[in-house]
Amino acid sequence: MNKKNKTKTFGYILLMLVVVFSAQTVAAEILTGKDTIIWPEITATSAYVYDPIGNKVLYTKNPDEVRPIASLNKLMTAAVVDDLLNNSTHLRKPIKVKASKDYNKADILLKQGSTWTVEDLMTYMLVGSSNKASETLASGLIPRESFMSLMNFTARQLGLLQTSFTNPSGITEEKVVNKKKVLIPSGQSTAKEVALMLWKIVETHPGLLEITQLKRVQFQNGIEAVAVDNTNKILADYPILVGKTGFTEDAGGNLAVILQTSTTSRAYVIVVLGSTQEARFTDVAALASTTLMIAGGR
Repeated sequence: MNKKNKTKTFGYILLMLVVVFSAQTVAAEILTGKDTIIWPEITATSAYVYDPIGNKVLYTKNPDEVRPIASLNKLMTAAVVDDLLNNSTHLRKPIKVKASKDYNKADILLKQGSTWTVEDLMTYMLVGSSNKASETLASGLIPRESFMSLMNFTARQLGLLQTSFTNPSGITEEKVVNKKKVLIPSGQSTAKEVALMLWKIVETHPGLLEITQLKRVQFQNGIEAVAVDNTNKILADYPILVGKTGFTEDAGGNLAVILQTSTTSRAYVIVVLGSTQEARFTDVAALASTTLMIAGGR
């Protein structure tokens, strides 16, 4: 090898060493730098943290796994009711509560045969997660079958291809197949699609879900006062713009919230599915704390 070629070879080797060393340095900064985000371990089977304004995904855990969503169904129920009221003002009339099984305290307090305004039933459903209220709305405005068709049609319109509903409340249905009881989820989706559904409902139905900020709501229904507590236990701890809980034995604990520290700050959507009845709150709290740290809001 002549002197010229030796010089070129040495230069090439030196250049490669510089490139490799630089790459290693950059990688080390990414892995160990002060801006590295360590997300907490959570109980939930799947989760999704999303910045819809920046169109940026901050955290995922099995985001596309299709799971039962329980009372998160009620988000779509509320959106369909709002669409119906906006398109047909004659539907704004009092409705009698339908007979149905009592699954929670809110259902027990909602007496069969009592008359409620549509708006109060919506509030009762969203704050107390009343299944009886959701069933009354779904069958009291239009035929129930038509209502369910609208829920699924709206999901398709919003681009939610993995989301489907068979009842408005989220309660698991039982069917007998070959003389055996089979549990049929009444609503299915993914953590990613629930996050998109929640955000799109907030965008297209301004103010509809803001009632979910309230810890307790009291109604004076005729001569009887009825009060219902919010099922979301972390309202006081985080700047939750809107939120909804969900729980059944087969779905586990679900929770979807939108965080926003002020009217001018960026919003963040957090969804956990398949946690436990209590851990859904600690899961979202942990994800919320990290999210707000990233946002500089906490």
